[in-house]
Amino acid sequence: KSGAGKSYACKDEALRALMRGVEYYIIDPEDEYGRICEAVGGQYVRLSGSSAHHINPFDLAEGANRDGETRDALTERLLALQGLLGLMLADRGEGLTQRERGALDRALLETYRRMGITRDLATHAKPPPIRRDLYEVLREDDPLGLADRLERFVDGSLGEGFSSPTSVELDRPFVVFNLRDLEPELRPLGVYLIADHIWREVRRNRKPRMLLIDEAWSLIQHEEGARFLASMARQARKHYLGLTTVTQDVEDFLAMPEGHTILANSSVQLLMRQDSSTIDAVTSTFRLSAGEREFLLSCRKGEGLLFASGNHIALRIEASPYEHELATTDPVELAEREQEVRNAHG
Repeated sequence: KSGAGKSYACKDEALRALMRGVEYYIIDPEDEYGRICEAVGGQYVRLSGSSAHHINPFDLAEGANRDGETRDALTERLLALQGLLGLMLADRGEGLTQRERGALDRALLETYRRMGITRDLATHAKPPPIRRDLYEVLREDDPLGLADRLERFVDGSLGEGFSSPTSVELDRPFVVFNLRDLEPELRPLGVYLIADHIWREVRRNRKPRMLLIDEAWSLIQHEEGARFLASMARQARKHYLGLTTVTQDVEDFLAMPEGHTILANSSVQLLMRQDSSTIDAVTSTFRLSAGEREFLLSCRKGEGLLFASGNHIALRIEASPYEHELATTDPVELAEREQEVRNAHG
C-alpha cells in the first residue's frame, strides 16, 4: 500500500549492501533515491527526451564472456531487440506474430549489415546503428506496417528517447537511473533498456551486484517485458546478481504467469501494509494465516512480514539517524529540513 514504507526499506537495504561491497543499481521511477546517490558519491543517470544521458539498445556486447568463450554478440543483441521492439510495437498484453518477428529479424540483420557489422567478430567494434537506421530499412519494404508503428518512436511524439549513441557508463558502485521525466508510455521501455544494459555488464564481469526495479508492475503488464524480467529472475543468481522487484499493485503483478515465476525464484519476500482491496489476493498467494492477514491490514508504517527459508517473521524497519535522514520521504520532515537550510543561510 502507498505509504507503507517500501522505498524506505529499500533505501536502507541499498545502503547496507553497499557497505558490504555489493554494487547497487536502482531503477527509480519517482526520483526518490537522489539524496542517497549524492551522499555515497554514486552515479545519477536521468533518462528523458531532453537529457544528455542515452542508452542505445543496438550496442553489441564487447569481446568474449567472462569464461573466455567466444560469444555470438550479434545473435544475443537480435534477441534482446526483438523483446524491446515487441514492447514498442505490440498491443499491451500481446506479442508480435511470427511473421512480424521474422520481418523484424531480417530488417535488423540488414540494419547492422549497412553499418558494416556481420557475425564476423572483427566487425563488432564498428559503430552500431541507432533506431532511426532500423526505421529507414523497414520503410523500404514493410507489408506488415511495422515502420508505421515505429515512426512515432523516431519522428513522432515519443521520438526523443533512446535514439542516440550510448553515453552512460556503469563505472561507480552505486548507480541510480531516474525515469520520472519519461513519458508514461516510455517508462516500460526505459526499464527494459536499463535492465538489459546492466544485464550485458553483469554477464561480462562477475562481481556481487544488486538490481532494484521499483514499480516493477509497469514492465510486467507487457508480454515481452514480463518475459524478459522472468528470464532475469531465473538466471540472475548464477551471474552473481541479486534482483529486487518492488510493487504496490500485487494483483497486476501476479496476473501474468511471469509474475509467479519471479515470485517462485525469489528467496526472500517482504510484505508490508496491505489494502482491503488486495488482501485476498495476497492471502491466497502467500498462504497467510488469519493472524498474518490481520497484521498486514493493521500494521504501521515500516512494519511487515518477512518470508525467508520457510519462516514468517514480523519485523519493523529501523534505520540509524543518518540512514533515516537520507531515506525519509515524510513531507513534514522534508519541509522542516528545507526551512532549517533557509534559516542557516539567513
